[in-house]
Amino acid sequence: MSDQLRGQTAIVVGASSGMGRAIAVALARAGTHVVAAARREERLVELEQQLLTDGCSAEACVADAAKPDDVRRLVEQARQRTGRIELLVYATGTNLPARALSVLSHDNWLRLLETNLTGAFACTQAVLPVMREARNGLIVYLSSGCVQMPDVSGVAYQASKHGLVGLAHGTRVEEKSNGIRTTVLFPGLCD
Repeated sequence: MSDQLRGQTAIVVGASSGMGRAIAVALARAGTHVVAAARREERLVELEQQLLTDGCSAEACVADAAKPDDVRRLVEQARQRTGRIELLVYATGTNLPARALSVLSHDNWLRLLETNLTGAFACTQAVLPVMREARNGLIVYLSSGCVQMPDVSGVAYQASKHGLVGLAHGTRVEEKSNGIRTTVLFPGLCD
């Protein structure tokens, strides 16, 4: 990774496993101070200890992105350390075993959208004032390859990942004059 990341502060939401964890590790090893956030405390503490042992700058914050109070606390924790936040990575994603439209319940639809999309909205809205103040920031959303090539991942999952694209595009248009950029990644299946 580029030396441009050294000394920056990043929040990585969904850092306890999968792509979020890999991104948190890569950013920390590149010299970024990483605030790793997720709901699973045990895995976050393990990640924090691994990064600190490796000589990286990192801290864990147990937070549910779908809960506005948790998100505000997360952003405040990240800001207290360095006074700024240059990067937000929203890598949280969940899916359902009963994902076919024929069996998908209204409650499960809402639960999935809450985690995959509403949490991204909450994190974006919370971090924007810090980025506006600095007139600098990048928000990265992990969507899914299913947005570009529909698959059997389920209609709620696909709708939520399409929604991230709209959130990113709308945020970019509204915030570009404040020096804030957005990007969307479309990964395929992974372990």
